[in-house]
Amino acid sequence: MAQTSKVKNTIIDTSILVDYLRSLPRAEDFLDSLKVRNISVVTAMEII
Repeated sequence: MAQTSKVKNTIIDTSILVDYLRSLPRAEDFLDSLKVRNISVVTAMEII
């Protein structure tokens, strides 16, 4: 049975995006589990 996310709305923190950009499997799996991905303007600026 496929695992689905029960979180409906979430804002992704900078640390999760950094881990994703570093190709860490746990971050990739977490982001893949989300139906909707949102980041704040602050997070966007931190990543840039």
